[in-house]
Amino acid sequence: MRQSQPSNPKAGTMRRSPKYSFAPVLLAMALLPAAALWTNMREYPRPAPRATAFHSLTLPPKEFPKTTELFNKGYSVGYDESLKDPIWVRYTLDWSRRNFTPPSRPKIPFAVDSRTRARVRTEDFTRSGFTRGHMAPSYAIGAFCGADAQAETFRMSNILPQTAACNEGVWNSIERMEADDFAKRFGKIEIICGPIFSDPPQRLPAGIAVPTAFFKVIRRPDGQTIAFVVPQEPGSGRPEKFLASPAEIELATGVQLGVPEVERQRRRAKIW
Repeated sequence: MRQSQPSNPKAGTMRRSPKYSFAPVLLAMALLPAAALWTNMREYPRPAPRATAFHSLTLPPKEFPKTTELFNKGYSVGYDESLKDPIWVRYTLDWSRRNFTPPSRPKIPFAVDSRTRARVRTEDFTRSGFTRGHMAPSYAIGAFCGADAQAETFRMSNILPQTAACNEGVWNSIERMEADDFAKRFGKIEIICGPIFSDPPQRLPAGIAVPTAFFKVIRRPDGQTIAFVVPQEPGSGRPEKFLASPAEIELATGVQLGVPEVERQRRRAKIW
């Protein structure tokens, strides 16, 4: 049964929605230096309108399995119980709200998200060879939304298996760039990010699906977007090496995101 979406979602609320599909030939795409992907979720029954077009996701076909949308203080998550992973995470960084500088490595414990049936634990990642990779970044959510919101980024529903090379390397560089540079220059930016899987996906012993790569799309107020696809083993490349087009991200994930058509096929040649 679908729960109606609250008009002003609060932490701890959730909404049912059909799951996004995944394209089968993702492993090879994920390893390309500049794979590309993104679009406007618009075909199928719509949820209630959200604050911006960028955040109004349309739904994939009814026959796909369901995900649950989980609302938190600084971000929201589309969570897949069968994969035991977030499928997409979205958040907004508004420079006028930046009034708190969090510690770079806060001592906040990872927590089971009791709103999920999967009940993924931090121990499920122990000795797996993967770090606990935040999708909504602790640093940015803390800096723009405060300490309570930052603590919620340590819910396991916001975490994906991520190699240390990716998590502590280029992925971290993109997170810092969006929080310290893009938000300051453009005033307000909207972000959606998530995993790209092979078909079938590799899994940890606890059944958690392991992505082959991660995508991130950032939109500024004038509608221009920049997109990245970062594989699990990105090497020592700079973020420019992983620029992608929104259309390729959509192809690889089935997630359609509300980007202007003129931006959909564009893979930028350099960082803004």
